[in-house]
Amino acid sequence: MKKDILFFPWRDWNTVILEGFARREANIIKSLEKSSQIRKILIVNNFCSLKQEILVKKKISKLKGTIIKDNFFYSISKITEKIFVLNFKIVLPKSTLRIYMNFLNKYIIKSIKQSMNFIGFSSDYITWCCDLFRVKIAAKINKNFYIFDAIDNLLEHDQYKKMHKKVQQLYLYMQKKSDLIFTVSKDLKEKLFGNRKKVYYVPNGVDTSLSNKINSSLPQDLPQNKKPIIGYIGLLQERIDVKLLMYAIHNLKKFNFVFVGAEQSKNYFYDLKKLDNTYFLGAKHHSEIAQYINSFDVCIIPHKVNKFTQSMNPLKLYEYLALSKEVVTTPVPPSQDFSDVIHIAHSKEEFADKISQAIYTPFFEFTKESIKRRMFQESWQKRVESMLEIIDKYLTFTSLPKDN
Repeated sequence: MKKDILFFPWRDWNTVILEGFARREANIIKSLEKSSQIRKILIVNNFCSLKQEILVKKKISKLKGTIIKDNFFYSISKITEKIFVLNFKIVLPKSTLRIYMNFLNKYIIKSIKQSMNFIGFSSDYITWCCDLFRVKIAAKINKNFYIFDAIDNLLEHDQYKKMHKKVQQLYLYMQKKSDLIFTVSKDLKEKLFGNRKKVYYVPNGVDTSLSNKINSSLPQDLPQNKKPIIGYIGLLQERIDVKLLMYAIHNLKKFNFVFVGAEQSKNYFYDLKKLDNTYFLGAKHHSEIAQYINSFDVCIIPHKVNKFTQSMNPLKLYEYLALSKEVVTTPVPPSQDFSDVIHIAHSKEEFADKISQAIYTPFFEFTKESIKRRMFQESWQKRVESMLEIIDKYLTFTSLPKDN
């Protein structure tokens, strides 16, 4: 029987439009849509703060798709034959939104139920949540089967240090209410969920058609001095080891170091920006990312090794390898799973040395063909097929205890 899925993403559909299919949940949705097992998907956007709404309206005039229902509180847009988006229209300042959130929850639940009825959801739909801060709403609206997809360990995230107790409570609540949990990393499965039977490690995947998005022209904002380019794609946050990069950049002055991504800790990169061979190009739409990666001679993941990065599974690694690039990384997950086709550096000296070796003696440890073979099994479609197989296994046991 085909499945209907009520989907609570970590980042809403407006963000997908602005960024492209750059994140885990966006790629899961796209792959679910392609599956013959899926009938309809209703994506529930979160409330926007006033600041978020202003930023979105500057960049997109309307939600992509056709609005099929519109009232004072919400609208429903039909994106494709299978994908629908519930978009809440009430916009409040962030501080006010927090105050009134409990009051608004009953309207949110009512709107979700009305939306499911309107688009013709079956009565035994699956609830799929990627947003820890909406696990209670998702649980209240859940009727048949509740999945949580754990993307990062927020208990170790700098942004949520002041909310540690609340985050911990939400994880405990989610563990009790969910029927099935997917995790993006082995560390999350083992340390956050204690290897419970209902917890499955499903790593990130890659769009195997990425190489089709490359053309012969180079991005115009790349350095034009013809030096080899060492490139990084992704959010520029404090997870990046600046001391390691300072050492590598100082010792590899004949190379350009290019960083593509939004800066979330601008002062953190102040010293790096002063170096002559560093270039910070800002955020790019995901449709442009393949072009930049293809322009890099070596790709890097200079992440700190700590509790937070141990819970991650960087999508950039899969995209680097999908374009058959040599990768130099610190020993963060999932590097060990790809140790046959990447270079893992355990010190700043080794990090710089491996970059230099990859430039002067390309593919000295493995070939482009071996990378291509390795990445054949890493597609998002295969990931989602695996998830659906696990779901089917659990759906046959409707009496499964919630806290098993």
